[in-house]
Amino acid sequence: MKKYSLKEIAKNINGNLYGNDLFVNKFSIDSRNLNNGDVFICLKGKNYDGHDFIEDSLLNASCIISSKNIRNIDLKKKSYIKVDDTLKALQDLSLYVRQQSKAKFIAITGSNGKTTVKEMVAHILSDYNVTYTKGNFNNHIGVPITLLSLKHDEDFVVIEAGANKLGEIDILAKLIQPDVAAVTNIGYAHIEGFGNLENTAKEQVALQHQGDIGNIKQLDMQARAGTKEFADALSKIRDLNNLGSTKWKNSQAENEELYK
Repeated sequence: MKKYSLKEIAKNINGNLYGNDLFVNKFSIDSRNLNNGDVFICLKGKNYDGHDFIEDSLLNASCIISSKNIRNIDLKKKSYIKVDDTLKALQDLSLYVRQQSKAKFIAITGSNGKTTVKEMVAHILSDYNVTYTKGNFNNHIGVPITLLSLKHDEDFVVIEAGANKLGEIDILAKLIQPDVAAVTNIGYAHIEGFGNLENTAKEQVALQHQGDIGNIKQLDMQARAGTKEFADALSKIRDLNNLGSTKWKNSQAENEELYK
C-alpha cells in the first residue's frame, strides 16, 4: 500500500503541519477504526463532531486533520494538520490520492439503478484489480472516502456518484476525473431538488465534463416513464454538454416518434 508524507498532504489540502513529517497509509472519518499509520479526519455533521473524538483517536492514529488547535498532543510521537474546513480537506486529499492513480476510472450516475450498474460493472471486471464504491457511498463524503481507499495497484476504479440538487455532480466529477462516464437514466428521483427534468439532465451530464471528451462514452440514456418531457429536456442539453461525436441512445427524433 502506498505511503503518503504528511508534509505533502498538508501542502495539498492547504493546511499547516504540527509535529513530525510522518508517513501514513490510511485515512478514516471513524475514530473507532484506527491503527498506527492512519489519519483521522474530523468531520462535523448534523449529529456529531469528529473533533469530540480527537483524544480517543490519538490512542491509535498517527495524525489528525482538524479545524481546531489540538493542545493535549505529544508532537514528538503524533502530528496534526490544521485546516480551515475539514470537509474541503477530505475532498482535496481524495483528489491528491486520485491523481496519483494509474487506473482507469469509471463513473456511474443516473436517477435510478446506479448501485446495481456499479455492482455489475465491478463484477464484470473482477478478473482485474478493481476498487469500487461500497454500498451507496455516492455523495460529497462517500466519493472521497472511496478515493482515499485506493491501494494504487488497481486496473479499474468504479465510482458511483449521486446528487440531490444542482451542482453536486460537478463537485464529484472534479474529484473522480472519469475516463468513462455512464448515465443509467434521467428520471424524477429528487426532482424537488432539481426543479424539473431539464435540470436533472444537466446535472447528470455534468459527470462527463471533467474527463477527456474524446474518450468518454455515454453508455446509456433511457427515457423515464415514456415522457415527451424527457425528449424535450434532452434536446435542450445536447448543445450544452459539448460531447462532440458522442451518440445518445435516445435521440430527439426517436423520442418524438414515440410520442406522436
